[in-house]
Parts: sequence; structure tokens; C-alpha cells
Amino acid sequence: MVNKFFEQKTVAVVGVSKSGKGFGNYIFENLKKRGYSLYAVNKNGGEYNGLHFYENISSLPEIPDAIVTVVPPQQVLKVVEEAYNCGINNIWMQQGSESTEAIEFCKSKEMNLITGHCIIMFSEPVSLLHKIHRGVLKIAGKYPA
Repeated sequence: MVNKFFEQKTVAVVGVSKSGKGFGNYIFENLKKRGYSLYAVNKNGGEYNGLHFYENISSLPEIPDAIVTVVPPQQVLKVVEEAYNCGINNIWMQQGSESTEAIEFCKSKEMNLITGHCIIMFSEPVSLLHKIHRGVLKIAGKYPA
């Protein structure tokens, strides 16, 4: 699941803040440094600091290979339904952005879903601390496949 997600080249980060702050922005910048083609999605659209924000997945100029959700749990089901309707099957629900309904939806559609883990911990190259954390997850049998 994780390897398949990171094989994707174009990613939309849904929940990037127009203030330039927030964890969605941190994820966006992290993936940008790793060479991904990225789209920032913020329900209000617009621009900030030269970055264009799209209001939703359907408004993107192309369909991305994957999305990362960094929205409140009560909004994530709508996001993954839209992703599915656009043909996107690779979803990373960032911790704190998950809902039972959205997880069940993704599973029912057999989407490649990663949930319960921070994407930064798997976005290579990772820090030594994240490598250690991944090792602990493997030993505990909680490492996502």
C-alpha cells in the first residue's frame, strides 16, 4: 500500500491552508522537495504567495494519481467520494483527518488507502527518528503493507 502510494507522480494535497501555516502546508512542502507534481486544494480557492489553490478535486487541471487528506474528519468522506468519482484510487488520510465512514467507503471501493500513519514518516528520505519509528512499527506488526 505505502509503496504503491509513493509510486504515484501527481498528488493533490486536500486541506492546504492559505495562511501558509498548518500541517497540510508542511506535507505539501515535504512532497514538493521530493519531486512530486503537486496541487494544493483549499475549499476557498484563490492564491497565496504565488501558489494557486483549487476549490476541489474536480477543479484541478488534471486528475492526480493520488490525494492526501488533511481536512477535518467531518469533511473527509466528501473528499474521498469526489476522488473516487474522478477515478483516483490512492488515498492517504493523514492522522486526524480520518472518519469511520470515509475509511469504510474507501474499503468498499477497494481503494489503496493508507490511514493511521503520518505521511512524513514514509516520504523518503526520512530522518533517523522516523526510521526508528518505522522499525518499531514493523516489530509491533503495525507497519502498513
